[in-house]
Amino acid sequence: MCRDLAGLGDAGLRDVVRREVLRRDEEGWLARHQRARAKRRVSGRILGDGMGLLTAVLPATDLSTIMTSL
Repeated sequence: MCRDLAGLGDAGLRDVVRREVLRRDEEGWLARHQRARAKRRVSGRILGDGMGLLTAVLPATDLSTIMTSL
């Protein structure tokens, strides 16, 4: 497995670890996901010059949908 990880970089390694955790402990992953989902939030504030800042903590699938629409 270590040879498979060579050259992945930080993001690639995170993806591999995330998939392995899900594969080995699906129930635990689902429980953690549900707890995290319950803590989602959106906030915004005015920055000036007609601009604003929008911050969100949300499921990755929702983030992907939003980014695609932008």
